[in-house]
Amino acid sequence: MKSKSLLLILTLLSLTIETALASKLLVTNENAKELTVYIQAEGSLSEDLHWLEVVIPANAKDFEVTLTPKDMGGKATFLVRGRTNPLTPRGTCSNLSIDKNYSLSFSNQNLGTECQSKLS
Repeated sequence: MKSKSLLLILTLLSLTIETALASKLLVTNENAKELTVYIQAEGSLSEDLHWLEVVIPANAKDFEVTLTPKDMGGKATFLVRGRTNPLTPRGTCSNLSIDKNYSLSFSNQNLGTECQSKLS
């Protein structure tokens, strides 16, 4: 019984530490159509880099996405790309740290989607 309690405590502690090291992204989509956002760990092309995809509704404000180091394969930095149209260039915010929180804003420009980031 004592070992089960200890295991539960260690599991809860591990989850708490992982969440504390997580990056919270508040994404604003200033476009009139939904935005596809790709979040990818940064590294060399020869590595198996972790990534995920999130769809942000049109005109969404502060859509919250939480990333843990585990989500990014233990990498310290990641990039975020957003696109509203597969035929136009994607807006990219890069060199974002997994242990910091960011506000990201995506807007359509003449030549594609633009990404702006700031610490939050």
